[in-house]
Amino acid sequence: MDWPFRAWVAAQPVWGGRVVGVEILNEIDFRLETSALPFPLLVRSGEVEGKVRWLERLLPWLVAEWGEPAAVDLRFARRIVVDGTVAEMSDRSPGRGA
Repeated sequence: MDWPFRAWVAAQPVWGGRVVGVEILNEIDFRLETSALPFPLLVRSGEVEGKVRWLERLLPWLVAEWGEPAAVDLRFARRIVVDGTVAEMSDRSPGRGA
């Protein structure tokens, strides 16, 4: 099995060396938690390195424009899917006005 955190470490040693959790979603998809990023990453085996480099370039703009993501999904071809923002998710929490 191609463990994505090994590719993560190779692609981004600063972030990758701080993996704190890996959740296996299915045979090829994983959820990585790292102490270097405040959000989880969803990745696909064999596709981590290029996607991480793209995210690294995009992240400063993304955070400046939209705020800190709640999660980032790197599993899709030619796209990075951002799952809401931390502020947006806290607005949806139970007990907040509807």
